[in-house]
Amino acid sequence: MKARRVGCLLFGLLWVGVFAMTIFVLALGDPAPLDCTGIRNCNPYPKRWTDYLPLIELGSLIVGAILFARAELRSDD
Repeated sequence: MKARRVGCLLFGLLWVGVFAMTIFVLALGDPAPLDCTGIRNCNPYPKRWTDYLPLIELGSLIVGAILFARAELRSDD
């Protein structure tokens, strides 16, 4: 089996893991807002790393597709 095909398989499995984690985190919903009583410049809904999961998922899919397409165009078989 060629290394490119193994790499594509591993990338697909990792992407499915990120996709499943995104679905799981989105199913949990938003956390309770912070209590900002008496605190100046308090954001009751701070950004969390999980807010960026859909962007990470989409970005990794696009980067993986570009790398795979470049490898396929370069291959001679």
